[in-house]
Amino acid sequence: MAGQCVTGDTKLRRRRRRKSKAQNPNSKDDDWEEVPITAIKPGDEILSLNEETGEFVPNTVNQIMDMGEQEVYELVTAGGKKIRTTGNHPYLALPFEKPKQLRHVGKIEIDQSTRFEELAQDTSIGMVATRFIAAFVLQRRLKRHFDELFRLHGIPKLAAPVLFASSIVAGLQHARVHVSRLVIDNEYTGYEKLIESIIVSSFPQAAVAFKHVGKTSPSHHAALPKLRPSNTLVKRLSLTDLSQLFQLSSITKDRGKVLPRVYTTLPASRPYAITIGQDTFGVKRGLWTEARNLKIHQRIAVLGHNGQPVWELVKAIYKIGIEQTYDVEIDSTHNFVGNDIVAHNTYLGGAVSIAGNTTPEIDSTYDIGSSTQRWDALYVGSINTEGHIVPTITGNYDLGSAALHWNSL
Repeated sequence: MAGQCVTGDTKLRRRRRRKSKAQNPNSKDDDWEEVPITAIKPGDEILSLNEETGEFVPNTVNQIMDMGEQEVYELVTAGGKKIRTTGNHPYLALPFEKPKQLRHVGKIEIDQSTRFEELAQDTSIGMVATRFIAAFVLQRRLKRHFDELFRLHGIPKLAAPVLFASSIVAGLQHARVHVSRLVIDNEYTGYEKLIESIIVSSFPQAAVAFKHVGKTSPSHHAALPKLRPSNTLVKRLSLTDLSQLFQLSSITKDRGKVLPRVYTTLPASRPYAITIGQDTFGVKRGLWTEARNLKIHQRIAVLGHNGQPVWELVKAIYKIGIEQTYDVEIDSTHNFVGNDIVAHNTYLGGAVSIAGNTTPEIDSTYDIGSSTQRWDALYVGSINTEGHIVPTITGNYDLGSAALHWNSL
């Protein structure tokens, strides 16, 4: 059977061997380097996802395998991550949900009333298109909540542009519109690329432009309660709406104070300490799904800007031809982070013979997540009356994936 592989230029994050014990053991800057899979050797420690805790951890490479030339696909995410992979290579993905019927509105013009950094008043985002007008309101108490959150993370200047962009995304999601172009009032000069990246992460098809909208524009009127037309759709944004857009699951309250999680130091190439524009409640409902069965707008697990696992939309998946391929076997977790995308590995000791035995005994247990696809190198569980393999599910973990138990005979 064909192996589950990636191409030789796939970058894995390898832990550097420290020369000094004085280095910060939690520093990503000092401890990790990106190297092609062809440079990996047995004994190296690479970044891998612990599915029980939902954290990225170092794990040891058992073997590196040359899998020969195979047909490969290119998988592209909305955030620009790319990996070339065989079609049967599994990736951790959310179950695909068919998009709801959307209203096509073409171009939407957007303006705000009361800037987000003005914490004493609510802020409204006005949106106007042909036969569409809406206003989405972020209340002052939530503005103060997020302002404190960003301040405690040491990035107070990002609060207003991130909230502006995230409120636009949340509003568009509520409106259930398919938009091809957004014209946004240039409120935050110098942060245009950040705002655009947040929006495009959730609406990859949208072209984003910035200009001075002006006080006489319909979107400005929609943002102001005293001027907006009576047919304006008005919706208050909630904490839940915005918690879908950046990492809030690690934030706790203690005696009325918002306490941020202590994040590890990030590489210089990753300037933001929060995850933006992605559904990031942690990797809780993922299923290992073959690349060729992934769908556009399905979400897969990736390494987020804050160093945590997050979901990101699939933008494209297509065949590109025959290439040389490789794979690794990772101890314990049996997955790796390739080009910042979570991918399963080949597990050489995990092939189970099922002939004459429909209920394998438990010899070793590996929590690898449940799968809705047939695996070429790994069979788990028992056989039903139709001859199909049925996973043995014994429990759910924080990650939301089922523990699969099997025995190698």
